[in-house]
Amino acid sequence: MSQIEIRPHHSENLPYSVDETLERLQKGLDAEGETITGSIVGRHVTLRLPQDEQHFWTPELNLDFEEDGEGTYLRGLCGPRPSVWLMFIFFYFLLGAAIIIIFIVGYSQKNLGLSAGILWLIPILFGLVVAVYLTARAGQRLSYDQMVKLREFLAKTLDHEVR
Repeated sequence: MSQIEIRPHHSENLPYSVDETLERLQKGLDAEGETITGSIVGRHVTLRLPQDEQHFWTPELNLDFEEDGEGTYLRGLCGPRPSVWLMFIFFYFLLGAAIIIIFIVGYSQKNLGLSAGILWLIPILFGLVVAVYLTARAGQRLSYDQMVKLREFLAKTLDHEVR
């Protein structure tokens, strides 16, 4: 987690066919006493933690499987629920748009010889961008153990070392 990665992803080759891989995952999800839940739709799998363990930062593990000459190619993406992800993208967009608009207005006022005091909002908005980023990183740290739990389930179910 030391590197900057907004939504951790991984990919690898598995020695099983896509159907066998999906079958293994379904058996793992249906196993008695298993707390990980999920859904399998076509060749896409979403793994989640049980409802009582979820909080705002709880991640989901989304997996896609493709036929590969020797088995299955797994592509995975671990990140927050789509609503949380969208909220952060919205904040970044909103702050970025505000910075651009304030810069244009302030620069125009300055070129017209008017007071360009509005430009002082730009460092404040950059500070808000940094605050949103640090909040997201804190959320990643809070959900790290849950992400590990999802990946361990995947490794156990597929009987394969998941990197």
